[in-house]
Amino acid sequence: MRISKNVTLFLGALAASLLVMTFLHVIVSASSYQGRVEFVTLGKNVYSVWFIKAGSGYRFRVVLKGKYTMCGREVNYLEFNDVRTRGEAVALTQAIKDRTINYVRVTCINNEPTADYIYYRPGYG
Repeated sequence: MRISKNVTLFLGALAASLLVMTFLHVIVSASSYQGRVEFVTLGKNVYSVWFIKAGSGYRFRVVLKGKYTMCGREVNYLEFNDVRTRGEAVALTQAIKDRTINYVRVTCINNEPTADYIYYRPGYG
């Protein structure tokens, strides 16, 4: 059985267009929330703060009373991923509780809402 040249060209063009569509879909869906930035007010919005030992550092999470959309889903928490020692974790906890830190910039890192900049903003929280 011999396939005609037109059928071969058609199948090749169809395969190429599917590949291009898949590539564009991956780019568009990834960029829709990966580069998103949220600014979250802490203070009265904090429900709880906890940290646990994870590898060489600490996993530090702030659970919020309200929800916001980040990383393609609705979440009620944010994480700090650069807490290296127990002393840093305790100091960060105290700074959040006494509202020395009351405003954070949150981005999506490893599909988790992660605070990368912390601020004190008078009148927030």
